[in-house]
Order: sequence, then C-alpha cells, then structure tokens
Amino acid sequence: MLVMGAIVGFLAGLLGIGGGAIIIPLLIYLGYDAKQTAITVSFMIPFSTLSAFLTYVYLIEIDWILLGVVAVAAALGGVIGNHIMIFKLSVEQTRKFIALSLYAIGIKMIWSLIS
Repeated sequence: MLVMGAIVGFLAGLLGIGGGAIIIPLLIYLGYDAKQTAITVSFMIPFSTLSAFLTYVYLIEIDWILLGVVAVAAALGGVIGNHIMIFKLSVEQTRKFIALSLYAIGIKMIWSLIS
C-alpha cells in the first residue's frame, strides 16, 4: 500500500490532478468497499493537496481572496457530499457514481484532445 500510495502521489503531482481519480479505481479493483474507499481517499486528499499547495506558494502569486472563497465552498461541498454518500447512497450506488464520474472525466479529456 505504501508503494502504491507513493506511485499515485507521484503521478498525481506529475499530471497536476487529484490522486483520487487514480487511487479509487485501484482500491475498488483490489476488492475494497466503494464507501470505505471514498472515505479513505477523502481523508488522504488534504495531505497531498497541502504538499502541492506549499509548492505553489513559492512558485506563483496567489489570489488569497479567491483561495478563501473556493476553500470554504469546497469544504461545504465536501461535507454535504459526504453526508449524502454515507446516509443516502448504497455501496452499489456509490460505485456507479464513481464509475460515471471517471467516465465523464475521461470523455472530457478525450474531447479536449480532439477539438
């Protein structure tokens, strides 16, 4: 797991994306429950995001007001989404939602390449 986490973190940093899109399918493929996976990854995200943020602080000028507004909105959205996932969705619905989200991301990326 440590090696897999390091590889996912490296790829996420290299591609400039959140590691969740990489680690969630891997964990589900390895047989972990979709809800447990989503909760585990949501706990992991602040640590990888903080390391990326600390790197960017020294490289670019940051609009602190925009950062504050987006951070509050993201935290609120995370709390609401987590509540819905835990109390309203079944494991199968969570798995389908994750799959559909990843398909949508993949389709958008392909569309960006061909247009």
